[in-house]
Amino acid sequence: MRRIIAVTVAGLVCILGLGVPAANADEPVDQPAATTEAPTTLTLSKDDYSQNHRSGSVTVKVKTSAESWTAQAGADWVTLSVASGVSGDKVVVTLDANATIVARSAVVTFTAGDQTASLSLNQKAAPATLTLGQPESQDVTYPVSGWCGFAALVAVDTNQGIWGVQTKDDYDWLTVMPGNSYFTVIVMQNSGKARTGTIKVVAGDASQTIKIKQDAAPQLSLSRKNWTADSAGASTTIKVKSPDPATLGCGDWSVDQTWTAEIKSGGDWLAVSSLGGNDGDEVTLVADQNPDPKIKRTAVVSFSNGFNTVDLTVTQKEPVNFSGVSNWLNALFQQILAIILSWFQALPTLTLG
Repeated sequence: MRRIIAVTVAGLVCILGLGVPAANADEPVDQPAATTEAPTTLTLSKDDYSQNHRSGSVTVKVKTSAESWTAQAGADWVTLSVASGVSGDKVVVTLDANATIVARSAVVTFTAGDQTASLSLNQKAAPATLTLGQPESQDVTYPVSGWCGFAALVAVDTNQGIWGVQTKDDYDWLTVMPGNSYFTVIVMQNSGKARTGTIKVVAGDASQTIKIKQDAAPQLSLSRKNWTADSAGASTTIKVKSPDPATLGCGDWSVDQTWTAEIKSGGDWLAVSSLGGNDGDEVTLVADQNPDPKIKRTAVVSFSNGFNTVDLTVTQKEPVNFSGVSNWLNALFQQILAIILSWFQALPTLTLG
């Protein structure tokens, strides 16, 4: 029994030996292939964005071979709708309004695996702004109380570091004095005609204009400015208008009379009934007879209310010289008589028989 088992085992060994060829030590042995990972990819639909000074946003699509990505805003004025995601996701990048006068930039950084990508942001500076506290509108008539002088402060609000104020022309009645955040307007009391001044405020490329309009001072006027008097002597009446300054609202103003008069020339032959008075008074002028046939004479009477002066001119012609006329007529008669005599002398002589 033992022999049969032994034979059987030996036979199996022989069979197996015959069915499997022996390995050749000189032949190479196949090794399994080495595996390498593909590099991570990361791309953005946009890599730069520019915006004016106002608030704005841009949408960026992120593609990556990594499982996920993250993003980080590069400034506090940049906001991301999401800070992470997977390939194909979108992120909205929002820029706050730029209220400064300086342009600014920032970078949003995206990361996926060992890869990074950037979105560059650029935003323009805010335009210059300029607001005046009083008056508020850009081109206005400043509140002026008649012809009176005044001083006022005008507040200046601007985003510019430097601003300036100046008058359009070199006025002797209008002055501006700049301060830190305001300027002072000084207007002198008007002693003449109505007037207008212009003030310009400039901050960067922004500007505003203020117009100062001031009423005329109380104006004196006469019912006539010229009078021709007869050579034989004459008189006339002039009405003087001169409003009382106290009624025109310019502080305490008290006068005994609103106008005065002065004879500048011709005082020896021209008389004025009054050299002072109030609004609406009448003055009578009396011109003496002109005795000189060779002189045409003139006189000037000045009326003034302290603000303006009006001159009245009086002219008186020379009288007619009748003696001269008589001499002329006599010479003419002599010439006519001579002509008649010459005619008679030219007639033929008549002989009486």
